[in-house]
Amino acid sequence: AKPESNMVANWIKLSKSNEEIIGARKLGKTLFLCPEDVLKHQVIFPILVPAVNYILKEHGKIDKLILIVTDQKDNRYNFGDTINSGKLIKKIFPGQFGNIKDIELLIVSHVNPYMADLAHEYFKKELPSHAPVNATGKFYPVISAGIPHLNAALHNVAFNLYGRKCYPIQVKQPPQEALRTGSGHGTVEPVSLTPFIRDMVIRMIKTHISRYDYMGAIGVIEEFGELPNAALVKNVLHYAEMRRNLNITEATKFLNAHSSDSTIKALLDEDKSPSLANLLKHMLSLLKIQARNKNIYGFVLNVGTFYENLLRYIAWDVTGIEELKDVSKQQFLSNTTSITGLDSKNGSILCTPKTYSKLIEDKIKQNKAASYKDSYGMLKKFSNVYKIRNKLLHQIAGINEQQLNNLCSNNDKRSIGISLNINQTASLVDFITSALEELLKAILKETSIPNLYNEINEFIYKTLEPDLSNEVKL
Repeated sequence: AKPESNMVANWIKLSKSNEEIIGARKLGKTLFLCPEDVLKHQVIFPILVPAVNYILKEHGKIDKLILIVTDQKDNRYNFGDTINSGKLIKKIFPGQFGNIKDIELLIVSHVNPYMADLAHEYFKKELPSHAPVNATGKFYPVISAGIPHLNAALHNVAFNLYGRKCYPIQVKQPPQEALRTGSGHGTVEPVSLTPFIRDMVIRMIKTHISRYDYMGAIGVIEEFGELPNAALVKNVLHYAEMRRNLNITEATKFLNAHSSDSTIKALLDEDKSPSLANLLKHMLSLLKIQARNKNIYGFVLNVGTFYENLLRYIAWDVTGIEELKDVSKQQFLSNTTSITGLDSKNGSILCTPKTYSKLIEDKIKQNKAASYKDSYGMLKKFSNVYKIRNKLLHQIAGINEQQLNNLCSNNDKRSIGISLNINQTASLVDFITSALEELLKAILKETSIPNLYNEINEFIYKTLEPDLSNEVKL
């Protein structure tokens, strides 16, 4: 208020050395009783008026001006409440701004305005009733002056509710001397949402890829797109999703344009000729993902596939029959002593786990596969999981971890745990995953098998935030 106003002067004492402002509740009530022509010339709004003028300049009209005011019930604290200031603005603004269609008060009365968490919940509930999300074209929260806790809550909730329709603005106050003389108005400074959207997008992408949900992460980028290196990140996500589905040829197409990066070049080099050994490593990564996400159904299906192909790898290694698809009886008999009990069709032996086992067992008896004796013995303990996998393939049925537990006897678990140095108290899916990893390392004669998808995730983290790293390990 301008100090020349006699009405205002009753409540404001000004001197060169001291300034005392009486509470907003009493001041607003007193001013509300003033004649409108006095108010028009003697009362200024150095924050609100510049904000209103800025929006009117942009759009020519304001459909609704929502004034957030406080009206606390506790008399010890309510002297500074702005309820009467809101009523005052609602009284005089229509005469000053004919192109504001409606003015409403949003009264914070039953919530402590100094508790940001309570204010957040309050705005989340109340804002949509004043500015329906679907019916609002643009929402301008003014986050200057007032109670900082309310401003922070308003900004966060408005951003969450209205997304890209939210245009926060702040108003820089004029110097105190200009306020005293009534000669100055604030300066409007729009607040860019880009850093807020970027950080939200990065956080959401991290959440998705921590669970290896690459399609979910792609959806976030397509909806918002506000992040560094969006095209590269999106292509790597598409690559990871395609690779998870074993569509490796199609997956590499997403990385070809980025082959100058050393990490991507390494991925492309590995994908050029996917050997059975590399595919087994890949299957192990998928098992780890499904164990991490408690996807028991998919886990059992993939354990069955992993089991069958690990047998196939050993059989191929001990016989030298390269692809080990369906082989002729003559070729089969040259590598073993009998075809009794094996499935055949059109003169060929069908390559099934039973066939692979027969080949391996004969070679072990002939002492021509001694290095696989222990590994093969351990691997055969997972045959029950393979059987339930076949059941799931041919029946509409579900499975949970308890049912899976029933397939693995305590004796087998104890034997595997001791032999492979596996924690026997782990959940069965984690136990099986660890055991199969140890078996694969022994069979491939490798000391470690890194999870490819952890490497992909780490690359995405570094690409999103080059100075930060947040590796997720299984």
